[in-house]
Amino acid sequence: MENPKTFTWRRAQISDVQVFTDIYNETIDGGGHSPKLRAATVEAMGHTLRAAARMGWPAWAMISDGQVAGWACIRPMAWGTEVCHRTGDLSIYIPATWQGSGVAMQAVLVAYREAPRHGFDAVSCWILSSNHKSSMLARACRLQRWGLMPQAACYGDRVDDVEIWGGRFDDMRWTAYMDRLEARISRRRLRSTRIQTRV
Repeated sequence: MENPKTFTWRRAQISDVQVFTDIYNETIDGGGHSPKLRAATVEAMGHTLRAAARMGWPAWAMISDGQVAGWACIRPMAWGTEVCHRTGDLSIYIPATWQGSGVAMQAVLVAYREAPRHGFDAVSCWILSSNHKSSMLARACRLQRWGLMPQAACYGDRVDDVEIWGGRFDDMRWTAYMDRLEARISRRRLRSTRIQTRV
């Protein structure tokens, strides 16, 4: 198995706007991964980042070798925000060059640790059924499939289901699993670092 890469994270900054926009638009260009049809502009992404900072919604940049390897954010669930504000909607964006590196899992673990500190009791992920990588990640994190909206997404002549996955922080079985998962990944990363140091 390939040695796991090491990632760090920091809070998103307005200076990230261009690279975040590029990564976001790559998910649209790839097709079947994003609920958007049109590319985002740098101005729109800047507005998103400033709104997140103003509202206290966390957004993070995942860093490896000095490069942004992806980004993630949590905001209150869009439906019924006034009453559902304690359920966070988690979004993760990873460029193709970093997919399969483990950065998406690291982003989930960051969100898992940080979300309760920002007042969220649960996290949810809305995933297109054709987005198999995201569905696999949700299963790997043992999120529960809370719902399915059949053929809710329409891309011209093509339609897709929308799956809703999530986890609650008062679910002791889920949080215990996530704690074990985080510890296992940390051990693998430490073992990889020791091997590289010997070499």
